[in-house]
Amino acid sequence: MTYTHLSRSERVVIANMSERGRSRREVARALGRSAATISRELRRNRKPKDSYDPFLANWQATERRRWSRPKSKRGNAPLMRYVEERLHDRWSPEQIAGRLRHHVAPRTARRWISHEAVKRYRVAPQG
Repeated sequence: MTYTHLSRSERVVIANMSERGRSRREVARALGRSAATISRELRRNRKPKDSYDPFLANWQATERRRWSRPKSKRGNAPLMRYVEERLHDRWSPEQIAGRLRHHVAPRTARRWISHEAVKRYRVAPQG
């Protein structure tokens, strides 16, 4: 089964059914979702006085996704040039990431990359 984020309309259904005293399992069945998804949604997005606002919840979820999304390193030309040069010199992705993190990054803000990102960069078509 593929994962999809809750939609605004699903959040409205959660709010309406919860206000009517329906259980989380009933809400989950009505939406074709896991009861754990409904539970997590209500826990994450309840307001201080234990009420659930579906529109505020949707905004909060959107903000969390926006701020948690990994940023692409490809736009950082000096960093990518450094990676390409080291790959050309046959350094391993772990060596590149380690050298950046311990020697280069402390002196220059945001000039680091994980070894996983180096591997993805090495495999991806350049263009």
